Amino acid sequence: MNTLLAWIDALPADHPARCADRGGPLPLGSGPFGVARMDPGLWLGAWRAGAPVWWRTAGSRGWLSPGAGRPAPRPLGPADAALLWPRPTGVLVFSHRALWAAICGAAALGAVGRVGGPVGFVHGAAAWLEGQAFGAGPLLYADPAVAGAVTDGTRRWAWADELLGAYRRVAPDDAWDPGTRAVEGGARVKSARLFDGWWRDGGLVPARFPGGSWPLAGGAKWECEEEKA
Repeated sequence: MNTLLAWIDALPADHPARCADRGGPLPLGSGPFGVARMDPGLWLGAWRAGAPVWWRTAGSRGWLSPGAGRPAPRPLGPADAALLWPRPTGVLVFSHRALWAAICGAAALGAVGRVGGPVGFVHGAAAWLEGQAFGAGPLLYADPAVAGAVTDGTRRWAWADELLGAYRRVAPDDAWDPGTRAVEGGARVKSARLFDGWWRDGGLVPARFPGGSWPLAGGAKWECEEEKA
């Protein structure tokens, strides 16, 4: 089991995730499907229709044109792309495998709850793994005491957008997400949750991570495969 949809398909009909999925695929369109709200039915419907979700900060939902950019992209099939997330470094692409790993990791760390933005889907869907409704659990918010962490008021987790949310419990109950492996003294991580690259001109421009890992500290430099070819 390596995607959310495959996991949902194996569930009994009365499971909360199956109930959220009952709307079926959205009418087919072209390009990614833009969403500006945390409605699991919309997200699942887009994936059932074979389209990635493109997170928008505002505006109505709908099919989006892929836009333009350089360098020339590598085609990305619907089985690969789950989430397109505009960030300062570009539109990050997360695969269905990365999304599923993040959901499992959030559940394993107890980081189940409500949080804003596209990472809210990860932490909201983690409740499904516990047999609860989407978004069940406490509100998670930026920890005022620790930069780069979120809290529910009693516990604290390290957070990274590039890993789709909370990836490590912070002391005194410290533990890595089982799908996230630290290397080089904890300064870098290797993870199935890591983004795949950038969406440009209707396709994926893959990212290269030196040493195959991502630096936890700020100021990370990523490379495009095409630029190194």
